[in-house]
Amino acid sequence: MNKFAAIILILAGVLSATQLTAQTETKTGKDVPEVKSSKTKPGTTSTDQTKASQNGKSTSTSTQSGTVTSSATAARGNKIYDASGNLTYTIDQLGYIRNPKNRTLGQYTTNGEYIRKRTVVGKAENGVIRGKYGKEYARIGQDGKVTDGKGKLLGSIGTDGTIMDAKGVKIGSAPGVDKNITAIVFFLQDSSGTKKEKSSIR
Repeated sequence: MNKFAAIILILAGVLSATQLTAQTETKTGKDVPEVKSSKTKPGTTSTDQTKASQNGKSTSTSTQSGTVTSSATAARGNKIYDASGNLTYTIDQLGYIRNPKNRTLGQYTTNGEYIRKRTVVGKAENGVIRGKYGKEYARIGQDGKVTDGKGKLLGSIGTDGTIMDAKGVKIGSAPGVDKNITAIVFFLQDSSGTKKEKSSIR
């Protein structure tokens, strides 16, 4: 009987020691894989971001003030104001232009297409805005002046985002917003998103 009790005590001791060892290894981090975040910016990998951070470079695609771009997501700014400073539109990451009531005016895509009601109605390339059939409706000069297809001055977009009409009167501001979007909103459409004049994008 004493031998049987001794064997049970020895087995219990071995089991206890095994459990303590396993708990100690778990607490010290052995056999626990390192968890890394899989979050990356859209269109990039974690390797791309690591390389960029090691080189001290940013992966941002923001545009510099005074340049004309054809990418809505490249715009630094995403808010458009009227002459009184009231918010009139915001631009989301997909290029949707919305009013404060979340009504969509249109969408400006990364390849320069302007879409209304699921239909491509125009395209902007190198500061030239054309309709879906290629007709030129507006041109944005490097000096920020916006002219229609016949060269008539429509207004201007300042480097700080200030929008002036043809008479030099401030009609709004869009700091850092893509100039193509700004020209479409202020010079080619009215606030309801409909045709403003004969030279506007339908």
